[in-house]
Amino acid sequence: MKKSIHILIVFFSVVITGSLLGSMLFMLYGNLTSLVANQKDTLFSFELFVPGIMVSFPLVCILALLFVILLNIRHSDFSKTSLITYLVLGLLTWFVFIPFDLSRSVDYITQEHNRVNREILTDGIFRTTDEGIEYLSRVTPDGLADGIFIDTTGSYKNPGTVLEIKQKDVSSKATDVFADTLIRDGAELSQFVSVPLNIYAELMINGTNCYLKGVISWISFAFMGLALISCAGLSNVSSWKLLNIFFVVFMACITGLLNYEYYSGDFFNSFAVEWARFFHGWPVDNPFMVILNLVIAGVCTMTGVIRFPKKAKSDGEVLI
Repeated sequence: MKKSIHILIVFFSVVITGSLLGSMLFMLYGNLTSLVANQKDTLFSFELFVPGIMVSFPLVCILALLFVILLNIRHSDFSKTSLITYLVLGLLTWFVFIPFDLSRSVDYITQEHNRVNREILTDGIFRTTDEGIEYLSRVTPDGLADGIFIDTTGSYKNPGTVLEIKQKDVSSKATDVFADTLIRDGAELSQFVSVPLNIYAELMINGTNCYLKGVISWISFAFMGLALISCAGLSNVSSWKLLNIFFVVFMACITGLLNYEYYSGDFFNSFAVEWARFFHGWPVDNPFMVILNLVIAGVCTMTGVIRFPKKAKSDGEVLI
């Protein structure tokens, strides 16, 4: 009982702390995207606090489950009580917590979709663009600007040509990530950070679409969660704790990458088409990924089943 309570405290502590931290980072970055040079603004706007929690919550729950596994490896806790508690938390995460978060996210987006803020660039600053350098000498309140443009790439005329800017719309568009290129150049994320975030964003988009399609679609998508939960079966494949940690983290990353590659349509596209024909009529969506996730879950689970009695015996646990 004490082990279960300890795991619950650890899990929910990580979820609460991680969600708050993720929301703060989301809020900070979101405000950077709307920041304009020479314009008074704040980097902290609590309008983005709630969306930040919604965006980060599924990832935080998954990482909290992974943290529970790593904690059990650290303390060599492979008891049946810990395993059952972990499995219950895993099922709750994928069939209660994350669907509830997605439902609230959809409702929030529906309510806020008409609120589009258009930031206007300030004058008196040189800004680099893909084609050259521009200087805005006057910007009207409605976002129309006058100034000069130096063509450094030869996109319009010979390189070095100075062109006049008249009544150019310099208000940010809905498709712009950053309102000001000066802020973009200084705040753009490195690939080390942006690539994992893009993978997570792609999975979130597909997960939301599956949730909106209905129960069958969500269950099909949630087989990824089953594969991730089953990574716990690799917790005791070796007597070296660091090696066990590596196996668990590596398999979790591989599982996430395989699902990303499938849902993004980059790598598995041709395979998915053939498998869709082969499994035509099956009562699941994305049968190729369902089977692949089941294979991952099966391998990890069987590894755990084989290794668990040996580990328990070496630790002196009575298996009844």
